[in-house]
Amino acid sequence: MKIFNLLMLALLTTGLAAQSLDEELGFIYVKADYLLETNRYDEAISEFTKIIAKDPSFRDALYKRADAKFNVGAFQGTKNDLLEVFDIKGISPEAVLLYGKTQKNLGNTEASATTMETAGILFPNGTSPRDKASNKKDNDEDDSGLKEIEEKITSILDDLLPKKDKEEAEEDDEPGDSRSPSTDSDRSPSSRTPADNDRSTDSRPNSRKEVEEPEPEPEPEIDDSVREIYIDEDVTLEVKNGLGARDILEQPSILVISTTSGDVVVDICVNENGKVTEAEFNAGESTLKTESIISLAVRKSKEFWFKKAGQDEMCGTIVFKITGS
Repeated sequence: MKIFNLLMLALLTTGLAAQSLDEELGFIYVKADYLLETNRYDEAISEFTKIIAKDPSFRDALYKRADAKFNVGAFQGTKNDLLEVFDIKGISPEAVLLYGKTQKNLGNTEASATTMETAGILFPNGTSPRDKASNKKDNDEDDSGLKEIEEKITSILDDLLPKKDKEEAEEDDEPGDSRSPSTDSDRSPSSRTPADNDRSTDSRPNSRKEVEEPEPEPEPEIDDSVREIYIDEDVTLEVKNGLGARDILEQPSILVISTTSGDVVVDICVNENGKVTEAEFNAGESTLKTESIISLAVRKSKEFWFKKAGQDEMCGTIVFKITGS
């Protein structure tokens, strides 16, 4: 009897804890949703993040955080959240439409066009899902057309959904013309015209146009500014050596616990879309050599996302200035 009572108490305690968590997340969700509706996007992102940390599938927290990130220009973060939405919640017209807009802002024109085509099929003429269900009921004779549309959506989504960006080389499958073009050397002497003979023997220097060398492009101005980012009382970052003036759209959360003070210097390169493509520890300029902190600094440097720029690649430095406690 005593064991039975203990089991009942444990089940009751578990149920109350789950109910308490749902109530807590529900309260945060209402607050986050209000912040999103009133265009307080940064605060909304913070509240939705609290929910996602405890339950990524809670209501539409992932999609709404993606919406908030899009409005502050954090397009890579928007894309990452939407891919999680597709994995957890499946496809929704609103998420596909936002994904297409995000791809466009990231410079992925072809992927954006594919995604917008999908959204156009899911949302024909701007109709909502409820309108589409009503139209389907009123037009049963169009079942074959709807089936064809569904097959087309499936085909498009096969290219849209995977998180891995696949780059397929385009091959020219059209058969080439087996006939080789005729040249002056293939033509018999008797078939050549006087003009042909003149061209073949004309070796006068003045008959050739001098090729003008293109003027060298002006070198871009050197960015020697320093952007300081305060993380907390133990960590401050400096972005410099060519990247100080470039706006940062998204930065990772950083927590460093160290008993010693010093600098960890990471050299990075950023592509035209703002993605960090290279991050390498600079041992010569660093004064802190703790392996775990170096590894963290390199990993976090790769998670920065800069504003899109006209240059193919820009390189610079992120300095992690650490105050030991």
